[in-house]
Amino acid sequence: MGLKGKIIVTLEVKCGGHSIYDIFHTNTHHLPNIGPSRIKHFEIHEGEIGKIGSVVSWRYYEELYNSFTVITSCEHWTTITLVYEKKIEDTPEPLALLDYFIGMTKDVEGHLLKK
Repeated sequence: MGLKGKIIVTLEVKCGGHSIYDIFHTNTHHLPNIGPSRIKHFEIHEGEIGKIGSVVSWRYYEELYNSFTVITSCEHWTTITLVYEKKIEDTPEPLALLDYFIGMTKDVEGHLLKK
């Protein structure tokens, strides 16, 4: 059974990966303002913004997957890794979610380049 999986994508960013990392990990609360068409709301269940091990819910995908871990690493490139577990084997790979994070990363980059 292929219920667990991992998808990795790497994007070149002009604003420096450290700036992207800062928004996604330390200033997460700014994301709804940066990409309002992508993020309406997020909720922290455990931990704090910017702290390792914090649990944040993205409600849209909870019905299809048991768990999701989004890992980012940044330099002049941003790497997004989705580690997931499907609820049932017929659930599709989370390519729409990957596209979502790619779009959000581009929104953040555009926001940072305007500064």
